[in-house]
Amino acid sequence: MGDWLDRYHQKLMLMQKDIEQIETENNNMEIQARNHEQLAVELERLSKKLEYKQDYVLRLKNEAFDTPDGLQKINEAVVVLQSAIQERLSEGMDHMQAVM
Repeated sequence: MGDWLDRYHQKLMLMQKDIEQIETENNNMEIQARNHEQLAVELERLSKKLEYKQDYVLRLKNEAFDTPDGLQKINEAVVVLQSAIQERLSEGMDHMQAVM
């Protein structure tokens, strides 16, 4: 009887170890999923902030520098471009690199 209890105890201990490993992996996956969600939100925000409409590109290419209206349209396009260029990244994102 004691031998049977020892084997049963060993099996339970192995199962407990497996359960703990599964729980650890699950917790890590949950953290990774939350990080991916936060990254997606931040990248979407950054993408919208850096979006530069085609209208502004056309203004920079086609508007005349020698008319007040042309200069005004060019200036508006430059202000938007300058704002996008000077956009600060969230903390920690300035060192990110794409990996394949």
